[in-house]
Amino acid sequence: MKIKNLLFGFFLLAISCSPKSTLDLQQETLFVVEVDERNERIDQRVKEEDPSINELIAPYKEELDKTMGEVIASTPFELVKSRPNGSLNNWVADLVLELTNANYDRKIDFAIQNYGGVRVSSIGQGDILIRTIYELMPFDNKVSILELDGKVVDQLFSTIAEQGGWPISKEVKLYLTAENTYDRATIQGREIDPDRKYLVSMPDYIANGNGGCDFLKDQDREDLELLIRDGMIQFLKSDQEDGKLQATLEKRIINE
Repeated sequence: MKIKNLLFGFFLLAISCSPKSTLDLQQETLFVVEVDERNERIDQRVKEEDPSINELIAPYKEELDKTMGEVIASTPFELVKSRPNGSLNNWVADLVLELTNANYDRKIDFAIQNYGGVRVSSIGQGDILIRTIYELMPFDNKVSILELDGKVVDQLFSTIAEQGGWPISKEVKLYLTAENTYDRATIQGREIDPDRKYLVSMPDYIANGNGGCDFLKDQDREDLELLIRDGMIQFLKSDQEDGKLQATLEKRIINE
């Protein structure tokens, strides 16, 4: 784009913004000296890489690649996200439970993760990298712990069933009717006690009432200063048997 065309554009802008009346403008005569009809893209990408820029960022890129490529766990089979049940669903919910128990001074009864919060469809068999967890959980959701009575827990499970199923941890079995509606649930093999208080770990996104869980907003709650993603990495890097969190294929949402 030529400088004279830019100056001409600024000149027109100045005219349009001036306080002169319409009559004054009509009495003026403007002369266009030259029109350049060529179009040039000002956002055109540079075709050749700048070696000086590559040299500048190389140490940082190398360190980042090294960090993100660290192996922190493994899985003996592919983990798949699916509704109402999936091996990735189970693995994620169990991991949220484990990382919460590792960072909280009271035992958690169960954990949930909203289905949409799991951002990959699968994790392949073999090594799990730090990069894998960033892809799995890209959002900065904190760990929230809610103390819910049995009636609210039933309402939560009903919401999960209505939405086709979410990841729920191993302590829970959620039973549906033949019409796929919520019927009942057990926690650690026991029917839900409507008068008992349950400690539930979940993303703060859900605790804030999102995902159809508006009824959770006013419940007793404690937020950990810990992002779920960071907690997952922290837990997986800690000493574990065989260095693995054991994934399962069991059905936790069951049609009776």
